[in-house]
Amino acid sequence: MMIAVSFTAQAQAQTVSMGHVNMITTDIAAEHDFWLTLGGISGERAGKKYVKFPGVIVTFSQGVPAGGTVGTVINHFGLQFSDLERTVAALMDAGYQIITETAVAGIANVSVDAGHIATNSAHNVRYAFALAPNGARIELYENNDLDAPVSAHHVHFYSPHVDQMKAWYVATFGAAGGTRADMEAADIEGINLTFSYNANKQAQTLGRALSRIGFEVAGLETMMENLRDGADVRIDQPYSMDADLGIYSATVTDPWGTAIKLTEGLNDF
Repeated sequence: MMIAVSFTAQAQAQTVSMGHVNMITTDIAAEHDFWLTLGGISGERAGKKYVKFPGVIVTFSQGVPAGGTVGTVINHFGLQFSDLERTVAALMDAGYQIITETAVAGIANVSVDAGHIATNSAHNVRYAFALAPNGARIELYENNDLDAPVSAHHVHFYSPHVDQMKAWYVATFGAAGGTRADMEAADIEGINLTFSYNANKQAQTLGRALSRIGFEVAGLETMMENLRDGADVRIDQPYSMDADLGIYSATVTDPWGTAIKLTEGLNDF
């Protein structure tokens, strides 16, 4: 699969940062409480609740998700914590599922302790996994140098086309290509995009537990003027006023089925 990546110069003329992730759930109150337990701050706009963390806003849509995140192009979303043990304990005390053992099964150089925290000895990192009420897989990553209790960390993509996917995000949104541990990656302000190989074609995100990701764009109208429908991007909603949010937005889909909402002003919430 070859994907054209033809608008690097235009994309990099705008400032792109992490904006939001959108969760579809049958129970917004329960989903909201889960993210509060992770240390987010509750907010509301136009009658809709959200939870805000440094670097990302978690929004909610009422509905029945077609499935969890596993099996989709976004396998999981990650937050980082200055006190991982406390976070895992708080989730367990609240009755949420910790699924570290399942999530890391078969990964080399990884062991899991009695507190359900995994250690990757090859890279000297510790992490755990939780399952949100709607079935989204959430990675809890330890960062003892973090100057806040919690912040956004990464979006983890699975695809048979790792190199092409990374190149697309670099070209389209001006992400800075690199690696994270031994994985291909690219950085956008506020978030790491991590790309791992999976031989199977993954399902699109739209309609699943994590239905879309969102980037905040300073200069969104100009970016959308430079993007064109085609093999390398699908424009689902052109640049327009979002009546619910009261800001301008647009929605696109990447070549592998990731729904992406682009906003200008969401991070001011």
